[in-house]
Amino acid sequence: MPILSLALVACQPRAAVAPVAGVPSPGCDAAAPRASIGQAFTPALSAKAQKRAGAASVRGVRPGDMVTMDFRADRLNIELDDRGRVQAFSCR
Repeated sequence: MPILSLALVACQPRAAVAPVAGVPSPGCDAAAPRASIGQAFTPALSAKAQKRAGAASVRGVRPGDMVTMDFRADRLNIELDDRGRVQAFSCR
């Protein structure tokens, strides 16, 4: 298989996984905690956002922070400004 074909296949989105009754679905909903945008990042806000998003883990990311490049659909990233206020949410 030519290298270009492999690269194109690697960029394809993953198929959605159908939820199974009684089993939490993997991933998180980054839109769920968006009411917290503009608020100061605190442990309480972090826990509340994690619960609302249904995420297995959460991390606050400030400008210039080094973060791992691994993809985790069940991790909520809380993107902060230089004053520690929430700017956005993402799941990755």
